[in-house]
Amino acid sequence: MTSTELIEKIKKLTCDNESFFAYEMDETEELGKAPIVDEEGDCGGGGDYSMVIRYFENFGIYIKETGYYSSYHGTDWNNDFEEVKPVQKTITVYEP
Repeated sequence: MTSTELIEKIKKLTCDNESFFAYEMDETEELGKAPIVDEEGDCGGGGDYSMVIRYFENFGIYIKETGYYSSYHGTDWNNDFEEVKPVQKTITVYEP
């Protein structure tokens, strides 16, 4: 399965539940296991960036969804999915 096909299946699964990908899609019969491998957000303040990345083990594909957190009513997920890949980077920091 390609990432495009996988994203289309994810969109069908999330059409009735906007937060399904971010909170509930740990495993489905059709797509298998999809643990969260990275996430950011759901913290205080308004308009904070949120994102979730899941790794679909059966296909070897990482998919990311983004949204914005609002203290008024939680996270609004965009249902805008994209394939991402892990990349290791080396950084230099200077500490006392």
